[in-house]
Amino acid sequence: MAAAGIYLCPMLMPTDFVSEVRARERTPLWAHTFPSQTRSLQACLDAGVKVLFGTDAGTAPWTDVNEAVEFEYEVKCGMSVADALRSATSLAADFLKLGHDLGTLEAGKIADVVAVPGDPLASIGVMSNVDFVMKDGAIHRMP
Repeated sequence: MAAAGIYLCPMLMPTDFVSEVRARERTPLWAHTFPSQTRSLQACLDAGVKVLFGTDAGTAPWTDVNEAVEFEYEVKCGMSVADALRSATSLAADFLKLGHDLGTLEAGKIADVVAVPGDPLASIGVMSNVDFVMKDGAIHRMP
């Protein structure tokens, strides 16, 4: 995958959520799904495969899961905090062939920003608590 430039989008949180539900439904094979995916991700990271942030949004009820916990899953499964953040920003933009316009904060690029209450490099969990989003220079907050 690394040599061929193939990206991986593991979507760890949905696998963990679904495997827990299925295991409770007495489907024992599901109990092995998340550990297997974790080993696969680590092998890909070790091989230099580019890993993208993805959530398969809608797998879990929005009332039960904040999709941003995917950052925490990425870090727990072996990615550095910086790489987890890049997986949703510059790397995702490059994958979509939009890196010249977005994905990093640089002069001349689209600079939509998510503000969180702390330093994600110190604690990736703050990514699940968005203060506001700045889009096209306007600040948007949840009511």
